Amino acid sequence: MNYIINGSLLFDTEEHLLSNKQNNKTLTLSAISSRLFCELLKNPAGVTREHLLNVVWSEHGLTASNNNLNNHISILRKHLEELADLHDLIKTVPKKGFALNRNHMIVLVEGEGKPVRTVQRTTVKEKPSFRPIYMSLALFILVLLALFTSLYGDKIHSMFANTQPKTFYKYKGCVLKTLREIPEKKRQASIALVMEMIRKNDVDCEYDRYDVFFYLSGEEQSTHQFRMLSLCRNENGGNYEHCYSIKVV
Repeated sequence: MNYIINGSLLFDTEEHLLSNKQNNKTLTLSAISSRLFCELLKNPAGVTREHLLNVVWSEHGLTASNNNLNNHISILRKHLEELADLHDLIKTVPKKGFALNRNHMIVLVEGEGKPVRTVQRTTVKEKPSFRPIYMSLALFILVLLALFTSLYGDKIHSMFANTQPKTFYKYKGCVLKTLREIPEKKRQASIALVMEMIRKNDVDCEYDRYDVFFYLSGEEQSTHQFRMLSLCRNENGGNYEHCYSIKVV
C-alpha cells in the first residue's frame, strides 16, 4: 500500500521511498523511519509512544527508547520539510505520543494508483472572527482559575478576578503567558523552570505552537516551584481547540 499526502507527496511503504511529483525530489527512508511513518499514517488521530516503541523497535528485536523515538521523529520531520514543506505534518501530543496535522489530506492507494480510502481529510478553515477567540480565551481562563483554586484556595478568585494573561517569554513555537507579574530579578529563573517542565513533558516547541499558561505565587517564586501549568495548541490565532494541564508533583 502507498500513501499520498496533499495530492503530491507519495510514500511507497514497500520501497521505503518518499517522492514528490511536483519537484521530482525523492528520498529513501531507513527501515526504522519507514515503519515509524507507516504507524503514524495508520493512526492519524494519534498514537502513543508505547505503541510506537513496541511496533517499530521491540517487535524487531531492537532497543526501544524515547531518545531513539525522538531522534527518528526529528529525522522524519526534516525529510518531510525538505521534500514537500510539510514541517508541521507530525504533531507532538505531550505525555501521550504523536498525531498528524488535520490540515493535510492523506489518501491510501493501491499498487495501481487507485485510491482505497481517504485516511484523513483536510479541515476547512473559516474566516477567523474575534468573538470565538475571546470566548474561548475567557472560557479557558475560567477553567484555569478553577484548577488553581483547587490547589491554592479561594484567595485566587480575589487575586485574579480581572487578570489577563501576559506574554512572558517566547521560544520558537511556544509562548509563555503568566497570570501574575514576576519581578525582573526572578524572570530568568522562572523561565528556566517552566522551560524545564515543557521539555520533561515532551512538548516540541520546534514544530508545534503552544500558548503555555502558568502561575507562580510569591512563595513559589522564592523557592522556584509551582504546581501546575496549562498548554493550549495555538493554530488559529488564539481560538484554542486543544487545552490540557500538567500537574507538577
